[in-house]
Amino acid sequence: MIKERVLEKNSRSAITWGAGGRDYDKISHSISDAIEHCVNRLAPAAGEKILDVATGTGWAARLLANRKAQVTGIDIGYELIAAAEAITLQEGLKINFEVGDAESLAFADENFDAVVS
Repeated sequence: MIKERVLEKNSRSAITWGAGGRDYDKISHSISDAIEHCVNRLAPAAGEKILDVATGTGWAARLLANRKAQVTGIDIGYELIAAAEAITLQEGLKINFEVGDAESLAFADENFDAVVS
C-alpha cells in the first residue's frame, strides 16, 4: 500500500519529480554502474534492513533486494513509487515502497541498518 507523507513545501517538487513515472528508470539505467558500485560498497548482508531515500523507480532498492536485504524505498513522487512497485512486481521481488519525504521520515530512530540515496 502506498502511504503519502510529503511536506507541503515539497509538493511542487513531488509533482515535478513524479512526472516521469516509469520513464525515470531510463535515467537510473544511465547511471547503473554508479548505483551498482554503491551497492557493492555497502555489501549488505541477507536480512539487513536498508532504507533507500529518493528511490525513484527503485533501481538501487532492487539491487539490494536481490542480495536478500529487507528494503524500504521512499520517494516524494507518487508516480515514481507506482512505477517502482510495478517493476518490482514484474521482477518477483519483495520491497516496501512508500511515498515519503526525506525531511519528515515516518520511521523510528535506528529502524534501519543502513541508508542509501
